[in-house]
Amino acid sequence: VNGREFSKSGHEGTVEAMRKDPIVVQVLRRGPSARNQNSLQEVCLVDVCTQTDITFEHIMALAKMRPTTPPVPDICPFLL
Repeated sequence: VNGREFSKSGHEGTVEAMRKDPIVVQVLRRGPSARNQNSLQEVCLVDVCTQTDITFEHIMALAKMRPTTPPVPDICPFLL
């Protein structure tokens, strides 16, 4: 975090350091293991941010919509 290594520090020291500085987090991930590499066809890199034009009003309007009712099954063949 912020160029510092906190994996071996205590909880209190880490919390105090995060309180003093704005937090910049770098997430490090392991690559695919050798045994899974053959099954991995393509590596896809994506951005973690998504920007949409949905407003709060749009979300509230969608929440108020009634779900569609499923079609009534045809039970006539069973009424012999």
